[in-house]
Amino acid sequence: MLETIVTAAPLLGLLGTITGMMHSFNLIGAGGLVDPTGVTGGVAQALIATALGLFIAILALFAFNFFSRRQSQALDEMERLGTRLVDNIRLGQDRGEGGGHEAA
Repeated sequence: MLETIVTAAPLLGLLGTITGMMHSFNLIGAGGLVDPTGVTGGVAQALIATALGLFIAILALFAFNFFSRRQSQALDEMERLGTRLVDNIRLGQDRGEGGGHEAA
């Protein structure tokens, strides 16, 4: 889920940027006179959407990397424990077989 957020958040920010820029260009193209306040408002909206999308993506990326690292550490620990368990089982079987041959 975090990986999807990391990918989708900048795209949503880009969508907001495009929407804000379209609004600004619509104001420019709609009339002969340009309303600077309306144009800058659309550009500000576009920049806020971009910044928010990048901010969310960065936070999700840090969380994703943190949890991926924790998962890797847990898998490594489980692998070490499994190897020890298998070694102990084999050692116990070898000791059991060796003791039986000596008694015979």
